[in-house]
Parts: sequence; structure tokens; C-alpha cells
Amino acid sequence: MEPITTILLTALTAGAAGIATGTLQEIGKDAYISVKDRTIKRFRGKAKVDSALEMLEADPKSETRQLMLQEELEKGAAADPSIEEDADLRGALQNLLNQIEKSGSSPAATVKISLKGDGAIAHGDGAVAAGKGGFAIGGNIDKGSTKITGNKNRARDEE
Repeated sequence: MEPITTILLTALTAGAAGIATGTLQEIGKDAYISVKDRTIKRFRGKAKVDSALEMLEADPKSETRQLMLQEELEKGAAADPSIEEDADLRGALQNLLNQIEKSGSSPAATVKISLKGDGAIAHGDGAVAAGKGGFAIGGNIDKGSTKITGNKNRARDEE
């Protein structure tokens, strides 16, 4: 089961973005307000979720504000692990996620990848990458296969 903090972050971010862009329908707005109110009530005294949510609503696309909300949600969940088992909150979350999906304002999956220096990045199913001076092999390596490693090496036919 996915942690409730992850589901909350996804739903609240998508809901705030849907409201900001006008793509979330009225029933979705009601679902968002329900989740927001339940979240603030559930986390009150455990974390500053209310202020983090207010900042997120002002700029839902801000990665910094999303991280602030994530941090506060995680603090609250650490202070009160029973939050994970809150069936009412999970039900309200599911309703909000359904409304977001119906409105077409669900967040696109994003991946942030950084590379510093020499190397390579591979992402996704079956992806393969080899960094500087490395090699990547797909398939099988059986007896009789040739493997050349190192810098400036060359293969030549034997006579």
C-alpha cells in the first residue's frame, strides 16, 4: 500500500493545479476542499501542513512548495503513524483522485534527472547505460564471446 503522504501530495498538488488552471470541475473542487480540510484537521499540532498548503495553492507548479508540503506531511505522519490507517481520509483522497482523472487535469508523470561529469543515464524499462570507459552488454555472454574493455583498445582479426 502506498504511503498516505505520497497520495496526499499527489492529490493535493493536482487538485490545487486543477483549481488554478480552471480544469477541475465544481464537484472536483468540493472533493479537493474536503481532502484539504480533513488533512489540515488530521495533521493539526503535528506539522505545519496548513501553511505549506496555502503556499502550494499560490503556485502549484513550484517544486520547492511541493517539497515543503511533502516535508510537513512526512513530519506529521512520523508524529502520528495512525494517519496511515485513516479510512475516511483515504476515501476522500480516492474521491478527489477520481474527480481529477475525470476532469483530465491529472498530473503528468515527471522525472528529474541530473548528470554531472562523465557518465550516462538510462531511464525506463529495459534501459541500458554505460559511463565513460565502461561498457554495456545486452543479451547473453556465452563462451566464445569477445569482450574488449579499456581505453583506445582495438579488435583485430587473428591470422
